[in-house]
Amino acid sequence: MSFIIKLYLIKSRGKMDDVTFGKMVHLLKYAFPDINIPDSFYETKKLIRALGCDYKKIDACQNDCMLFWKQDENLDACKVCDEPRWKHSKASSLEKEKRKKVSKRVLRHFLLIPRLQRLYKVEMRLHAEVVTMGLKAPYRFRCMKRIR
Repeated sequence: MSFIIKLYLIKSRGKMDDVTFGKMVHLLKYAFPDINIPDSFYETKKLIRALGCDYKKIDACQNDCMLFWKQDENLDACKVCDEPRWKHSKASSLEKEKRKKVSKRVLRHFLLIPRLQRLYKVEMRLHAEVVTMGLKAPYRFRCMKRIR
């Protein structure tokens, strides 16, 4: 599991596209037939999302003035510095309409609440195992007993 997360991190930091990531996964499966990793980038992304490690993309101004979020989500230029939100393309006007607009800067927001919920579930499971085995609770669980 940690291997696939590290592989996903390399993909993100190295600006690797999805097709290249898929080919790398196929190469790893060919080199190591017993390896247990997802077959494609889509499967990897589904697995990471199920773990609660997903993020939300929010467009930002190139000069870090503002985020294009909530009520400002549909703006095409920054309110503060008037910098355009989208990258310019050299394509013709007909091709520009068909293409998806690409933001100049993207903020990746990792949601905190699902991560805390996952952490709390692990802590409670560990606490339950310690109690059922009749062992003395570790220090971090002693404070939980006092709260109850």
